[in-house]
Amino acid sequence: MESQQLIIDKSSVPVGTADKVKATIQSLLESRKSHLTVSVLSYPEFLKEGSAVFYCRRAERLIIGT
Repeated sequence: MESQQLIIDKSSVPVGTADKVKATIQSLLESRKSHLTVSVLSYPEFLKEGSAVFYCRRAERLIIGT
């Protein structure tokens, strides 16, 4: 890494996965004496393929944020 990064895990993963990924990467950066940081978030996608516009227009709820 040459700059601060945001890593997005786009799948359904167990709770705590983003924390484990961040800790692993941050540990490697620290071992290399880097002052860079990394942010990790999970983005589970549950949309049926080809139906994103339909679900966004008729959404029961929208979750925005990290």
